[in-house]
Amino acid sequence: MTGLTAEYAGTKTTVTSDVHEFTIVHPSQEVADSLDMSTQEFVYYICRTRLTDGKPRNVEYTYMPISLIPGLVEEHVRGSIYHYIEDELRLKIGSAHRVLRAVLPTEDEVAWLKVAPGTPLFEVRQVAYLDDGVPFEYSTVHHTSDYEFYVVSTH
Repeated sequence: MTGLTAEYAGTKTTVTSDVHEFTIVHPSQEVADSLDMSTQEFVYYICRTRLTDGKPRNVEYTYMPISLIPGLVEEHVRGSIYHYIEDELRLKIGSAHRVLRAVLPTEDEVAWLKVAPGTPLFEVRQVAYLDDGVPFEYSTVHHTSDYEFYVVSTH
């Protein structure tokens, strides 16, 4: 399991993030169930566009339990959240369960991804787990159609 930053590590490609929203909220029932928590607990909600060499590649909508990922700040969100989790919190990311489908962009996504309305996007909805099986992330990512996946499933 790697994120976009790790995917381009060792290349000349620069990965950046435009953060649209970074807040603390109560999760919906669906998110809470997926993260094995209560809707009364708190999660970080992160909405950001990821870019490679200035070109928008995807929009991420992410929820993470504050109790598992303490101390997350906007500096981490602008960079690699997975780097923060593994290198600073010393947690080991294990696996993810993913559902894939095609979707149409929202008005915001048309602007953020610089695509025409009606352009299909590739959606990856996932629940990611630490190596001990504890869920730490619920996310929905909308990728531009020119993004290529080399690994669909990891163990």
